[in-house]
Amino acid sequence: MVFENLNIVRTGTAQGGRVLYGTPSFNGSTARKDPRFTNAILLKNTDKGYSTSLTVGVQREAQAEGLSGALFYTWNRAENVNNATSSRAISNWQYNEARDVNNPELGTADFEVRHRILAHLSYRVRYQQRFATTVTLIYEGRSGSPFTWIYNGNANADTRRDNDPIYVPASPDEIVFTSDSPGGWDELNAFIESEPSLRKYRGQIVPRNSARAPWRNLLDLQVLQEVQTLGTQRLEITATLLNVLNLLNSDWGKVRYTLFDTVRLMDFQATTIRAGPSCASRRCRTGTICSSRTTWLRAGSSSSVCATCSNA
Repeated sequence: MVFENLNIVRTGTAQGGRVLYGTPSFNGSTARKDPRFTNAILLKNTDKGYSTSLTVGVQREAQAEGLSGALFYTWNRAENVNNATSSRAISNWQYNEARDVNNPELGTADFEVRHRILAHLSYRVRYQQRFATTVTLIYEGRSGSPFTWIYNGNANADTRRDNDPIYVPASPDEIVFTSDSPGGWDELNAFIESEPSLRKYRGQIVPRNSARAPWRNLLDLQVLQEVQTLGTQRLEITATLLNVLNLLNSDWGKVRYTLFDTVRLMDFQATTIRAGPSCASRRCRTGTICSSRTTWLRAGSSSSVCATCSNA
């Protein structure tokens, strides 16, 4: 499904091909076709999107006594243009990270699990004719959930300041830092270099869900006690210990994820152009005014602006 806002007007294109719908700033000023109305959302069908999975595995069937188990691996690739997770059309439109909010590109789906390993190992022992005990370990390892690096600010003037994927600067002349960002370019550049999901997209807007949370490891322990009662009837008592790894070490077995599948890397203040002798009679591509957080989030006002210029 594709959601389009019919009451906003395209006004231009910014850094990395971001489509503008007004004047971008921290809050943004949206250009509307009819100022008497706010949003008019059109729901359209699309043939874009798919999900593909491949599973392979081996297993040993349960035995009257002794070892049994299984090991399976699943690879999954899923893409769509909108996850459509809300019951409201406005939410599905405004919480979809894209270069063009009214014409979203194909991107990784929120619920894609790229790699998944499932395994269990059981041992069953019988004794005194009426009793049997089975001990089982159950393991799940899987890729972390995908997420998008976004601005805290309205970089495309579409009414929202929490849905714009960031432009990853390739050099310091593509970004201006505010006075309350003491780390400046050196700090931001070091962070970009440390994150493959940012480093890969230097000079581009990051695609939706192109980053991923850490790998997850979960291990459960189950003990099943069987007691034969009358004839072929039996009583079963099961005890399960969830997340054994976390019991052994508080740093293990944690599931790390991002809120709403986004991370706000930096504040966005404006795009602007500084005219000068080197830019005279040229078309200038606007630079981005923003700042790094105290680990990537705080910004203030700035009196200095700049732009990267290219020949007309």
